[in-house]
Amino acid sequence: MKICGISNDFFTYEHKYDPDYSNINSGVLHSHIDVFEITYIVEGNSDFMIENAIYPVVKDDVLILRPDEMHGVEKEHGGKYERINLYIPIKYFQLCGCGELLDELYDRDAAKDNVINVNTSSYRIKEQFERLDEYAKNGETNNVLLQCVVTELIYMLVKSRGSAHSKAYKNEYVGDIIAYILNNLEKNWRLMR
Repeated sequence: MKICGISNDFFTYEHKYDPDYSNINSGVLHSHIDVFEITYIVEGNSDFMIENAIYPVVKDDVLILRPDEMHGVEKEHGGKYERINLYIPIKYFQLCGCGELLDELYDRDAAKDNVINVNTSSYRIKEQFERLDEYAKNGETNNVLLQCVVTELIYMLVKSRGSAHSKAYKNEYVGDIIAYILNNLEKNWRLMR
């Protein structure tokens, strides 16, 4: 269930709540072309698969996913699951004049340093999400204001990368599947000839 959201030419912001995990496509791996995904866990916990790594995520964890990084969530301990998803296309960084942040977001190995807990960062990451949430609930449409908040959030996440936790464990089976997909299914396939 969607609580609130913002969608404009620059990014998409969604605050979602699932009282019993029933709206989660558990275990489905996917990726986004030319879009970064930032997910903030407001409440609940789950296992989040990123490439061949599995991160047990909990309240106040933030996941940072690069374009084309395969990922998916695995249902965990029942109860409610509340999260904020922020989808930022690559073009955002050019349009907002913050290409150096784009470079820093790409400056890591796949499936490494994907998760930051807001409580271990010296930046006020949680407050940035709360600010976006407040603007979304109030129907804010001032793109300059919204871009400033999103850009500052990205800056905080990049600067907090040193506090990323490494509690991920590897899943070689998932790694083998992703490798097969990347090596064998790069062609454009058509259902009809």
